[in-house]
Amino acid sequence: MKKTVILLASLLWALPCQAQTVKNIERTYVDPVRKASIVLEFDDRIAYKPSERKFALANGSGEKVYCSEIQSKVGNSYVTFVFEINSGNFSMFEKLVSDASAYSLENEEAMEFAGGKIASGALQSLTRNRIGTILRDDWKRYILNEYSSQFLFPHQFKVGTRLGIEDSTKTVYFLELVQSGNWLDNAGPSLFWGLKGRWSTDAGDKSNYVQFYPLTILFSQTSWRIAASSGVETGYQGFGKLGRATLKGELQFRLPFNPVDLTLGNPRWRINPVVNLALQGNAAWSNTKLPDSLKNSLDATAEIRYDIPVAKSYYLQTKAKGNYSTVTKELQYQYEASLGYITEGSMRVMACYRQGFQDVSYQFDRQLLLGFAFDVLNQSAAK
Repeated sequence: MKKTVILLASLLWALPCQAQTVKNIERTYVDPVRKASIVLEFDDRIAYKPSERKFALANGSGEKVYCSEIQSKVGNSYVTFVFEINSGNFSMFEKLVSDASAYSLENEEAMEFAGGKIASGALQSLTRNRIGTILRDDWKRYILNEYSSQFLFPHQFKVGTRLGIEDSTKTVYFLELVQSGNWLDNAGPSLFWGLKGRWSTDAGDKSNYVQFYPLTILFSQTSWRIAASSGVETGYQGFGKLGRATLKGELQFRLPFNPVDLTLGNPRWRINPVVNLALQGNAAWSNTKLPDSLKNSLDATAEIRYDIPVAKSYYLQTKAKGNYSTVTKELQYQYEASLGYITEGSMRVMACYRQGFQDVSYQFDRQLLLGFAFDVLNQSAAK
């Protein structure tokens, strides 16, 4: 998924027909919708819209992030620099939370104004060491918003094999897929769809399932999230034979502590453990007559997920959950641990062990998986 930062420059000039100087630079602003702004004050009005390919945010280590868009109106003093955040440049913005020294804006072409100009390369000296820091509370709100929306449907593709819980020489392979996309993502409620599924080489595998939620509404606050989803689930007794419509409510929040640090001094963002509480109502259908206990049912689930960055490019993802359903009338559990490596870009390669009762089917299984995932919080971020 792409992420954006917006840097707002307010430009007023003092001496016509002369080179310009920066009058004032305020702190950097960030909001939960992946936008930030840096306000620069000069002494004149812009004469034309610059080319975004010629402007960048830079730090003292030689790293640069080029603009993806510049918004401005000729004749006024405001220019908006738009940047995209990815796993290669995330650390640049994260470091601005605590230390803005050596940061600057750079221009590879001259900026023309009504009473003068900034020559190519001159903006760096005018802004070096003067870029303001990002408020820590604003950044935490932004991070949690990014993390929680994908916590419901983290983009993953995994292939695996069952570990022989039955006395059989037959090897069963399967794949798991999780995908989602936004219908609406703004400062208010976010609307998106989600898809989860498992398909194996065993046609009679009762662990196979599909979950499709065409509409999920996510309400975001600083430290917690509430989501409501409507969808369908099917597959565990053969696709089309038995399924159910679902309505689910979920509450997510962070625990107030972060007990494990395996970063070994590397600048990795450490998210506190996240708890997810869910209540789901189900209305089943089938090609055969169903008992009343299956026609309408209720599931209550408590889950904790803890993603632990390891060294520079590895991570350990742990997850445990308990589920009580009126279908099984018992408390069931599942836990898993994934050890992964973050490659170039945002893709992750992982090995995962999982044991417990499966979603939807309530079948017990032990699995070993190899897979790929797309990282939401990239590997380079401060503690």
